[in-house]
Amino acid sequence: MPQNYEALSDTEKYFIVILLALYAGTFLVGIIFWGEVPCTLDLQGECNFGTYFKRLLPFYGFTFAINIAIVLSAYYLNKLAKKSILIFRGLILPPLLCLFYYLYLYGSHFIKALF
Repeated sequence: MPQNYEALSDTEKYFIVILLALYAGTFLVGIIFWGEVPCTLDLQGECNFGTYFKRLLPFYGFTFAINIAIVLSAYYLNKLAKKSILIFRGLILPPLLCLFYYLYLYGSHFIKALF
């Protein structure tokens, strides 16, 4: 039995564009701050409050990009054509792979920074 997909309203189209822009922005933040090694928060020393969060930006950028891609693929599951759903599901892979590689490189520093 073929599925009938609903047409998107203008508001939903704008919502998709906004989410795609947020996805690209958060993914780019993760890529831009890639070389920053996470440090333990030390208010008196080298790793102050701003530096601490700046060095965690790749992790947050990649995880937010994954979350946005999941929202895109889940929310529009019944409204879009099969090809569009597969594209939105494919958006999860790049930040997920980058997150795994980031944790592979800086995982021990990341755990020390959080605890």
